[in-house]
Amino acid sequence: MESLGTRIKGYRKRLKLTLKQLAGDDLSYSMLSQIENDKAQPSLAMLQLLAKKLSVEISELMGGAELTNLRSILKEAEALSFSTYERDKSNDIKVISLIEPILPSLVDINYETARLLDLYSQSYFHIYNNLEDGYLLSAIQKYEQLNMGSYVVRASLHLSKRYFQRLDYEQAYIVLQNVEEKLEDIEIHLDLLTKWEVCSYAAAIHFAIGNVPKGKQYLEDCIHLSEANNLYYQIDKIYQLIIIQALQENDIETGNLYIAKLALYVQFTQNIYVKSYAMYLECHYRNCLLGDYEEVLRRINSYRLEVAKEFGEMTLTVLFDYEQAYSLWGLERYEDALKILKNLSIPDYVKHPYDLSACFQTYAIRALCNFHIGNKEDAFEDIIFSHQNIKRMPATHYKSFIETSYKKILQHNI
Repeated sequence: MESLGTRIKGYRKRLKLTLKQLAGDDLSYSMLSQIENDKAQPSLAMLQLLAKKLSVEISELMGGAELTNLRSILKEAEALSFSTYERDKSNDIKVISLIEPILPSLVDINYETARLLDLYSQSYFHIYNNLEDGYLLSAIQKYEQLNMGSYVVRASLHLSKRYFQRLDYEQAYIVLQNVEEKLEDIEIHLDLLTKWEVCSYAAAIHFAIGNVPKGKQYLEDCIHLSEANNLYYQIDKIYQLIIIQALQENDIETGNLYIAKLALYVQFTQNIYVKSYAMYLECHYRNCLLGDYEEVLRRINSYRLEVAKEFGEMTLTVLFDYEQAYSLWGLERYEDALKILKNLSIPDYVKHPYDLSACFQTYAIRALCNFHIGNKEDAFEDIIFSHQNIKRMPATHYKSFIETSYKKILQHNI
């Protein structure tokens, strides 16, 4: 594909203009020279001025037929990238195959180029767990030059999420701060879904770094946005965060209220992941906050049968196993709990510090089970692992549980 600089130079030469003549009093001669040699990119305002001076439509200056081709590729990539809840990795592979051959040519400043770079970086991360932030940063820069504030926010949000997925919470927060600053710019108009996504993600990030008041404020903003605009897209994620935070604060009233709201929401969805996570979360809440161990065992066994009948297989199996083991420990059925926790590990999809802390708590549960049946060496190994890893996590119910268990087991190993 012909570059923007080459096209500008071509139109200029057709009109038999020198660089100085084209620059005139409106443009910098040196900047124009850099643009023609593809060493600099013009702003949208400069492109409009150049198009006027060269007597061409801005679309022609930006590529004409080439731009039409980019639009065709973008339309296909957008269709493949769309998902209502979970991404389809086979579609991500198709997006990469579609865009990768034209990556070297995606240098011009236009929406199509920026969006293609944006979609490519998203798909690349989901397949390879590699940030490829150069492409995404380039997309963000182009969005900024095009004054597309809402796209800058969405792409920056994606960048922050990628750092979060790699457990780099500090860098994720730094990028989020840039998003929060842009939200204060009254000239940036965000659609409701983007506002909601920013608020829900910001709540999760602030809880992750231990800023609970700010996290709760963002949760309130999400609820307000949803209720004021009848927007219930993925509202289950907000209910989940509220329930988990209620657990941390021993707030049974709030926890029970949103457990009921989440159960009501689940009745209207056919998504097996949403249903399974809602059931897991209720079992987790009942175990940790209510100590309702018999009821949790009944619910898990019943749900396993229900899912097997309706869907054939169960999602989040590992998390349900952990809750089953927690209940068995609470009922002093230590041997049964240890059978379930024999191959204990942390699932790859667990990323948030609260969820990781819950998994570290499961190691403490296994340590306590071994401790009670006299396997002191195994108990000591697990509690040391749990205690070392929980240190870098924010203050939670899980952290308190692990520290108490650590002191109990350590006292008997001295």
